[in-house]
Amino acid sequence: MQFLQALVFTALAYLSPGAKGAPPIAHAIAAEVSAHCVEPGALGGSCALDAIALGVTAYEEGKLCLGTACLRGDHDRSSSTFQTMGRTPEETALYERDLGAATRQAYYILRASAAQCPDEPLAGYTGGCGRRGARAIARPRLALARMLA
Repeated sequence: MQFLQALVFTALAYLSPGAKGAPPIAHAIAAEVSAHCVEPGALGGSCALDAIALGVTAYEEGKLCLGTACLRGDHDRSSSTFQTMGRTPEETALYERDLGAATRQAYYILRASAAQCPDEPLAGYTGGCGRRGARAIARPRLALARMLA
């Protein structure tokens, strides 16, 4: 876990030098990926690529914000630096106050997206496999994650 945490922190520091959210977000990502990833990872490269992709997602979706500093999206249904969408207002509030829960849900969504959209594995996270806009957002995110990994 320490290696993944250092790797993700380094990537986050590259994306947003001095971001106060980087250390706890890197820790949460490393803990979640270490606990649930099986090589070669959901994205087919490595568990490290999954972790870096989550870091890129945290940066792109919420600019590494923490807690209530994160703006809600999707008509107030998504929260946290990952913009994870809750099924209920209570679940959305949980993701806003609990970085571990938000990271767990984000990694679940990333894995599901990779399984559903093998040719554009992050498109499911960004809006859907068949949506051109989602694919256009997902493509550079995965390219950046691969470059950083």
